Amino acid sequence: MPKQISLSSAENVIHAAGHAALIDAPLNRHLTISWYVAGLPGRVHDAQRDVLQKASKWLAYHGVTPAYVWAVENGPVLQYHTHIAIHVPQPLAGRFRTMVDRWVKSVGGNPHLCGAVKMTRDKYSRTDYHESIRDLLRYMLKGSEHRAAQLLGIEPNYEKAGLVQGKRCGTSQNLGPKARLESSLIH
Repeated sequence: MPKQISLSSAENVIHAAGHAALIDAPLNRHLTISWYVAGLPGRVHDAQRDVLQKASKWLAYHGVTPAYVWAVENGPVLQYHTHIAIHVPQPLAGRFRTMVDRWVKSVGGNPHLCGAVKMTRDKYSRTDYHESIRDLLRYMLKGSEHRAAQLLGIEPNYEKAGLVQGKRCGTSQNLGPKARLESSLIH
């Protein structure tokens, strides 16, 4: 059954983004992959999982802590697509973007179709990470349940977020609830 983003799921993503900054892996890139445009509308969660696993391995190989949050939408333009806020240091950004195309291709998609893959550096550029990530997360979490959106100061847009089967949003393991709890016990 299609669902909206729950309050607990939205809060998890928000807390994860804050934790990313604490572990020196601020989410400084906004990656959007349109699975529909790339030709993979029926395998969204499988393709996304595979691409994020490859991205994590690639980043770790380059000495970077893999850190990301994501939200799946099914809007009228890009149809099924994923927004990913991810940590990619500037010196690796160009090579990472090239690799994203390879990873999308490896799961059966065509990343070269117009609008299939897009990556920007902190679209909401400001000097304050927290302001910047807050605005990006408000955009990514626009599919939140009405009450959750109201509590979190998010302007819901159910037409753009669309209806999605399965999980709507999530985080890398190192930004999840268990990792955050373990980190708080250490500090």
